Amino acid sequence: MKKVYAFDKKGFFIGEDSDYGTGLPNNSTYIAAPALQEGFVPKWDGSAWVQTETHIGETGYVDGVSFEIKEHGAYPANWSTEAPEPTAAEIKEKRIQEISQELDAIDRKSIRSERSIQLGKGTAADTKKLQDLDDEATVLRAELQGLSA
Repeated sequence: MKKVYAFDKKGFFIGEDSDYGTGLPNNSTYIAAPALQEGFVPKWDGSAWVQTETHIGETGYVDGVSFEIKEHGAYPANWSTEAPEPTAAEIKEKRIQEISQELDAIDRKSIRSERSIQLGKGTAADTKKLQDLDDEATVLRAELQGLSA
């Protein structure tokens, strides 16, 4: 039995096998594949093995869009590992979401003080806390109105 070197339908090396005395199996060759190298995979081109870059599983950005490499080969055109800078619209939308979350948190924080005051059991501290929260909410609402304009 001779040793054979198998490759997938695209020609990429997948391992060694034997011909089991029946001749050369499909998608294989008797020519030995080169030693595996970090960052490369041998590819059978029909007459010889060629070392091909592999970055499978790496994530980055192509033209600013998140991208995961799923095939052997060089990095795609316009590949970057750096996230693109957010646009002004994205920054604005993010801030609007943050303000909305902050306003929701203020509403939750003020409930206890409001109830105490409504029931006539509120202290000066409750009144002060409620006023501080209201002032903070007023500033946030003004910022939100400016962003929405």
